[in-house]
Amino acid sequence: MAKLEVWANMPVKDVERTRDFFKKMGFKVNGPHESADIASFIFSDDHFVIHFFKEDKFIQIARNESPDTSKTSEIMFTIAADNKAAVDEWYDKVKQAGV
Repeated sequence: MAKLEVWANMPVKDVERTRDFFKKMGFKVNGPHESADIASFIFSDDHFVIHFFKEDKFIQIARNESPDTSKTSEIMFTIAADNKAAVDEWYDKVKQAGV
């Protein structure tokens, strides 16, 4: 069977802020898919990609409403680390990137 890739897609209110955050975190930009409406990043050596769509663009493509994140979640990330020190380092990096 040929390689199959699954890419995540999620809405964001501010594409530039999202792009800036994930660049600060050190993730690789998925260049061919970048635009004013999409921030796209590669998140692993296995080429796992997440497209962060401008909310109105996401709604147009998905043909449904964007979730109200004050009431629900649209995606949950799980991150593996070798030890607590690595988790603490990650936490510090996230805080410095602006969350």
